[in-house]
Amino acid sequence: MLARIRKKIRTVFINRFLKKFVPTYIAQRRTESYVKKYVGGLFNKQEYLFWLSQHKEGESFADTKKRVFATIPPAEGILRDIQMLALRILCEFDEICKQNSINYFVMGGTIIGSVRHKGFIPWDDDIDIGMMRKDYDKLKQVLKESNRLDILEFYNFNGLYRIPKVVLKNSETKLAMDIILFDYTNEADYDIPEEATLEEKYDIIWNRQMKFRNKYVRKLKSMKFQHRDVIRTDLIRNEKRFAKTSAITQKYIDKCGYEYDDGDFIIWGIDNFTSKAPDKRRLYTKESVFPLTELEFEGKTFPAPLDYMGMITREAGNIWSFPNDIGSPKFFSESQLAEEYAKSADAMKELFGEE
Repeated sequence: MLARIRKKIRTVFINRFLKKFVPTYIAQRRTESYVKKYVGGLFNKQEYLFWLSQHKEGESFADTKKRVFATIPPAEGILRDIQMLALRILCEFDEICKQNSINYFVMGGTIIGSVRHKGFIPWDDDIDIGMMRKDYDKLKQVLKESNRLDILEFYNFNGLYRIPKVVLKNSETKLAMDIILFDYTNEADYDIPEEATLEEKYDIIWNRQMKFRNKYVRKLKSMKFQHRDVIRTDLIRNEKRFAKTSAITQKYIDKCGYEYDDGDFIIWGIDNFTSKAPDKRRLYTKESVFPLTELEFEGKTFPAPLDYMGMITREAGNIWSFPNDIGSPKFFSESQLAEEYAKSADAMKELFGEE
C-alpha cells in the first residue's frame, strides 16, 4: 500500500514537472536549432562571397582556396618562437623513432598545416602524432633512457580520455606533442555481409565498438574524478589512483578484442575516445595508413598516413573552408604565451645546449 502511494506521488510530481518545464525546454531547443541553422547559413553566404571576391579568371575555386591559404603569413613573435620549440621536439622525437625502428605519423592540425601552409597553421601552437599501441609501448621503454624527452600520461576526466604527451625531460613547461593511440581490429571479428561497402563496414564495426566505449565512459564517470585539472595534480602523483584507472582501461581494451600486431582496420584507442566525438571518423583501413608516406613540414619531412587527405577529411571535414578557430592559439592562451615560452626556452637550452 505504501509503495503504491509513493509511486502515485512520484507520478503526479513528474507529470507536473513535465507540464511546466517541457514545453519551455522544447521551445528553447527549437529556437536554438533555428538560430544555429540561420547563423550557419549567413556564414556560408559570407564565405562564398569572400571566395568569389578572391577568384581569378580561368582559376577553379579549389585553386583559389589553395592560393589564398598559401598567402597567409606564418605566425609572428612569441607564438612563432613556441612553434619552433615544438618543431625542435618533433625533430628530436623523429630521430629517436628512426634509430629504434618505431613507427609514428603526423595527424590532425599538423597534417592540415602541412597541406595548406607547408608548416604550422599560423595560429596553431602544438603538434599531433599518431602511433599504434605496440610502437607506443616500445617508445615508453626507449624514452626511459633519453636525456631529453619523456612521456607524460594522464587522464582528462572533463573530456574522459587519456592522450599521452611527449614532453621535455624534468620540465614543468606545458610545451608538448599529443600522441593519439591506435589499435588493430579484424573484419572477421564482425558479422559483416560480403556485399557490404566500406562505409557500411565502418558503421558495423564502429556501432559495436561504441557499446564498449560508452560502458567505458560510464565507468570513468562513476569514479567521480571529473572537473579535476589532472595534468599536474595528484591523479598523476597518486600511483594507486592512476593504476586503478589504467587497469579499467586495459579491461575495456581487452573487451574490445583488439589485435596488438596487425589487423584489417586501425581504430582510435578506447583510452583516446571522448564521448564528445561519437562518430565513425575514428576508424580507418590499414591500407589507408600503411605503408607510411612523407609530408613536408617547416622545410623538413615527417611520416604521414598513406591517404593523409582521406584521414584528415574524415576528421576535420573540408580543410579549405574557414576554420572556426582562425587566429586563436589552441593550447596556450594569449596571456600564457610569454611565460610558457620563457620556461620552454630555458628547459630546452638546458637539455639541448645552445642548439
